[in-house]
Amino acid sequence: MRNIFILFLLIVVYGWSCVPAMAAVLKVESDFSALRVGDVFTVDLAVGTEGQVLNAVEAEVVFPTELLEYVASDDGESVVNLWIAKPRYDDINVVSFSGITPGGFSGVDEKLLTLTFKVINVGQGTIKINQANALLHDGLGTAAAVTKQNLHLAISAGESATVVNTIDDEIPEHFTPEVIQDADLFDGAYSLIFATEDKGSGLDYFEVKEGWFGLYHKASSPYLLQNQALNKKIFIKAIDRMKNERVEILYPQNWQPWSEHVAVIISILVVCVLSLFVLRRFWRV
Repeated sequence: MRNIFILFLLIVVYGWSCVPAMAAVLKVESDFSALRVGDVFTVDLAVGTEGQVLNAVEAEVVFPTELLEYVASDDGESVVNLWIAKPRYDDINVVSFSGITPGGFSGVDEKLLTLTFKVINVGQGTIKINQANALLHDGLGTAAAVTKQNLHLAISAGESATVVNTIDDEIPEHFTPEVIQDADLFDGAYSLIFATEDKGSGLDYFEVKEGWFGLYHKASSPYLLQNQALNKKIFIKAIDRMKNERVEILYPQNWQPWSEHVAVIISILVVCVLSLFVLRRFWRV
């Protein structure tokens, strides 16, 4: 009987130790397999959560500069909707980013980022994930285990088959900006989140203007709103690399239609009074 009990314990302990630890899989993948010098191609950085729910990801992507030239990054289809550090290229060979998704996400191939490169030389190399971290959506900020899958490239000589379309007269795609309030962002102040994509030349940057008489300023999501009263219209402009623009207008919760109309009327009246004053002085002379 004692031997049976010991055997049972061994089976339980051994079985428990053999349960595989779940690890999120961060991967670099591409549909372009045969590359030649001059080709322009894209790679996707994606994550498989392996049944877990994640809410934060950061990574560095390294590429061989002797083979590739960095062109652009696109986060328009990213599962990340709040960037702590937007995807950026450091002018050496690293593209880095850090972002969160309130509410969390899970899936097999959730896109994080699309990178565009131009092939400049013949050879073999790897686009690899140098560093990567992820957090579980458990309310505790628990670090998730992460495994990495890199992309090997083989580039041959020959004429490039890439056709580059330099004509882009399409504006960026429609998007819906949103005002949020999150205790983990800007100390709980109201902020604005937005994202879109441009299938032509690619998205270049955003600009935000608060109120009819405000000025546009370059902005990235999330954007700390200066008008915390939320009583002015918010204009969000998306601009692509060919300078095509789309403007979306957000009417925040405390916006009153008459408020800006009154401001416009007062401005017109002030201009009229000043004009009359100047004209009277002119005619007296």
